[in-house]
Amino acid sequence: MDITIVSAVSFEIVETIEKLTSNDHKVHSYCFGIGSLTAAENNHILADFCMGKDVIYIGTCGAFDHFSDPELFLIDQVSWLPYGERIGECYRIANSNPTIILNKNLPALDQKLPKKHALCSSEISMNPLLHEDMPPKHYVENVELYSISETLMRVSKSFTPLLTTTNLICREAHSQWLNNHKKAAQLTSEALNKIL
Repeated sequence: MDITIVSAVSFEIVETIEKLTSNDHKVHSYCFGIGSLTAAENNHILADFCMGKDVIYIGTCGAFDHFSDPELFLIDQVSWLPYGERIGECYRIANSNPTIILNKNLPALDQKLPKKHALCSSEISMNPLLHEDMPPKHYVENVELYSISETLMRVSKSFTPLLTTTNLICREAHSQWLNNHKKAAQLTSEALNKIL
């Protein structure tokens, strides 16, 4: 199988690429950089790189409800929802930054993994509060996915976003991420190798 893998940074995908390549998959990869603005700035390069290809996005995320060990999820929609808006302290201009439905998945992955919704903003939250109509168990937070999703949905043959939890959204999120990002990369690699 010919697969294109994209991520913010290479350490998220090195193990996956090695395993898939050793199992006779042809793998192309591109790392677009950390942060929502960096990802948006590199969108034009990403669009050219992913044109007409089967694309898998690999990244890490924070959990709103609980966290003990990394878990892998297929993301079925992504929304731009900064912290102030999540808690009702600000509001957006009508019809700006709509939710993007991510329904262009590789068939092999679509039914094999649990699904969640991703929330994105330019910062990392330290408080897990959400609107009361948003059950925390259905959501994770990732910084870059919104910035690249519309482009990849438009140009790719398929676009499958996979996120692995590395932390709870809290003040200790960064130290939890440091303790778990390697384990998250390994979990993602093992799951993809098994499914594909």
